[in-house]
Amino acid sequence: MLFILRQLRRLELRKRSGQYFLYAFGEIVLVVVGILVALQINNWNEERKLKNERRQLIEKLEYDFRVNLPRIDESIELAEERNEGLRSFLSAVGTRNEAVSVNDLKTLVLNGFSGLGVPPNINSYNTAVNTGTINLIEDPVLSDLFTTFEDRVSTYTELVDINRDDVLTGMSAKVRGELGSFGLLFPEERSMYLGHPLADQTIFQISDEAFREFLSRKHVYSAFENRLIIRSRISSTQHRVKETMEEILARLEEL
Repeated sequence: MLFILRQLRRLELRKRSGQYFLYAFGEIVLVVVGILVALQINNWNEERKLKNERRQLIEKLEYDFRVNLPRIDESIELAEERNEGLRSFLSAVGTRNEAVSVNDLKTLVLNGFSGLGVPPNINSYNTAVNTGTINLIEDPVLSDLFTTFEDRVSTYTELVDINRDDVLTGMSAKVRGELGSFGLLFPEERSMYLGHPLADQTIFQISDEAFREFLSRKHVYSAFENRLIIRSRISSTQHRVKETMEEILARLEEL
């Protein structure tokens, strides 16, 4: 009888152990499931947050590129107008066209020294690149377009620097040295070339005929022709920048 009671006791203990195991296992499963659900919810929230940030970035880029397009159009139009004036100057000087007055020549050549338009400044793009958020837009086509855009803007900036250096230390600077001042090239009403009214350079005055002869010298003609080459390249680069901006805008609108 005692033996039977011991066996029954062992069976009861095993039964209780099995129930405890099942209970503990169930709790572990619930905890694991809870963690997985929490992780999934967190991932979903993160994905939704990134999606919202991506959409906001695309909208900002669209706006900035669209706003800058008419600005670069204005720069292109102005550059082409001034380049045409410089071409007219070279044509008149190259043929010693006496029908063109000296004052008109001075007005035409001023086109070669007028200010240039500034490159587009896409603030949202610059910020996104600097902060790394540009990587939110995982689009290989747009990535290539951004690279092209940066390269062309960089080329534009380099050409503008070359244009500036030509006035300060290049061929144009040598021509200025022979004249004494570029102020002689410009009519009195355009004498704000240096940012303030120029003094009367009577000490450098020469006759109209001598002035025409000076402009027709090979190295002088070459200096102004060189400016036209530089400015024409700037104008061409502006067109390429605009084309890339339009392609970027079209791609952004597709996303």
